[in-house]
Amino acid sequence: MLIHLLLPVFVALILYHPLVQHTLAGLGERWVERYTDYSVHIGNVRLYFPLRLHFEDISLTLKDDDDTTVEMSMLDFSVNPRPLFEKRVEAPYLIVRGIEVHTGDMSADMEIDGYVDDFRLYDLSYGFLHQGVDIREVSFSGGNVSVIDSNMVSKP
Repeated sequence: MLIHLLLPVFVALILYHPLVQHTLAGLGERWVERYTDYSVHIGNVRLYFPLRLHFEDISLTLKDDDDTTVEMSMLDFSVNPRPLFEKRVEAPYLIVRGIEVHTGDMSADMEIDGYVDDFRLYDLSYGFLHQGVDIREVSFSGGNVSVIDSNMVSKP
């Protein structure tokens, strides 16, 4: 009976240890690289009680095209634990700072290049059953984004 009480506490203590979090981030990086067309690097990750995740220095690069990258200096979000039992994810906020996007020759027709200083989403909700995302508020400040459509550019 005592093991049933101590095991969840022990697992929770292990998950909140920085070394374990760094190791899990490394495993996540390798999983993304193995099962997708992207390579990812996470500089620092922290899990705070109860379910607040904080990432620093994130980069995502398309494997076949080094020109296509997304970089973030910080990503921070919190998840409410109770809706997880109902197969829903609810997050009161998601904050991203220092986003840089460079698509290079992502497609034959379009190129995106830019940055946003501060991007925020509030009251996110995702239900695994209805496969939809609800967002109450979106805000961003600072930055510059250029979208070049080669179909709109005159060619010599």
